[in-house]
This record gives sequence, structure tokens and C-alpha cells, in this order.
Amino acid sequence: MTHLTRRILLAAALALSALPLAAQQPPDPDPRLIEAAGTGALAYVVTGDLAVDEASDLGLAGLTEALTRRTTVEPGPPVPVALDEDGLWLLTFLYWPVTPDQPLPSPQAYARLNRFLRTGGMILFDTRDGDVAGTGAPDGSADLQRLAAALDEG
Repeated sequence: MTHLTRRILLAAALALSALPLAAQQPPDPDPRLIEAAGTGALAYVVTGDLAVDEASDLGLAGLTEALTRRTTVEPGPPVPVALDEDGLWLLTFLYWPVTPDQPLPSPQAYARLNRFLRTGGMILFDTRDGDVAGTGAPDGSADLQRLAAALDEG
């Protein structure tokens, strides 16, 4: 068993032990997410913008390839996550590209996101404006604040 596999299993066990039984497992766990957890795959939030979603998939696929080539980490292929539909309980990392037109997740999705964060999950928000920093051009901070407002700050 690799070090990464042990870490994923430990994180999953800790996350599961911290949740009420009813919230631990959806009735029919998505096989994609089960496989993603088993392989340490990186997950990303589906924004509804096809270009952004494709860039997320390709970018995380490139990062996955680099990790496999340069480290002992061998994650599976990136997995898209629809916050209003998919459970997050099996995941440990979530890449969230922020877009101006992205709808707010439902209250149930925010509850899952907050549980994900409380149990050790990590979200990397990408406002995709790094090339405009310091130029006075519009940035994504307002969009990020809008999407993250309902997340627990703990």
C-alpha cells in the first residue's frame, strides 16, 4: 500500500467518523467518486461554462501527469463534480474555478461543502485573474466572495 493510499484511507476514515451516519454515505455512491477516492484523483467543480470546465479537466490532467512522472504519487484521471448533485464525502481536494456567471450552489450543496471543509477537505479557488494582478483590470474577487460567502470560516 502506497503512502498516498494510506493517507487517503486515513483522511476518509477521519472524515467519515466525524459525520452523522445518515450524512456519511449517499444511498447510491457514485462509482466515479469511489474510483477517484481510491486513486487519489483530483476533482474540480463543474461551472457550466464548457470552456472553463474543459480547461479545468485538461489542467488537472496535466498536473496528474506531472505528479505521476515526478513523484511517487499516481493519481487517477481528474473527476468533475456537480456541487448540487454529487456527494463530496469521498474527496479530499477540490479545484473550483470561479466564473462571473456561475450560479450559487444550493443550500444542500453548501452544507456538503461545509462538512467537506470541517472534515479536512481542501478547496483551491481559482479566480483566473493572476495575469491582471496589479494592473487595475477587473479581478475575480467579487465573484469569489459571492460564491464563498456561505462557507464556514472555521
